[in-house]
Amino acid sequence: MKTVYEWKSGIAEAAQNYISLKQMTGMKFEIQERYLRHFDTFYYSNGFEGTTLTKEIVTDFIYDPNERPVSHYNKEVLMRDFAVYLADRGHHAYVTEVKTKLPRCKFVPHIFTDNETRRMFKAIDNYPQAHRC
Repeated sequence: MKTVYEWKSGIAEAAQNYISLKQMTGMKFEIQERYLRHFDTFYYSNGFEGTTLTKEIVTDFIYDPNERPVSHYNKEVLMRDFAVYLADRGHHAYVTEVKTKLPRCKFVPHIFTDNETRRMFKAIDNYPQAHRC
């Protein structure tokens, strides 16, 4: 059985409202909710109060040296959007940039030419049929 997370910080109500808003739009928002719960604990543990997002707290939360770049990227996106949400509601919030670059896939697809496609189907059409017993 899952234990219910107990929100702790002054930013808890705003975070819960933000999560609810995102879920009402049809988003699952499960991973982001987990990050916001982690942020709530981080915010509370570092003695911050109220609903202010400073550059210091946001940067410290996002760039945990024990995490991979993909986590940094996901946190950048989430915290930027959450800061915009807070700012739209009159709170002071540092809006971070999304600056983490993730490695691109090295796969390059091959697109067959018309001639290659014709030759491939000709080879398939001329392939000997299997004998059934």
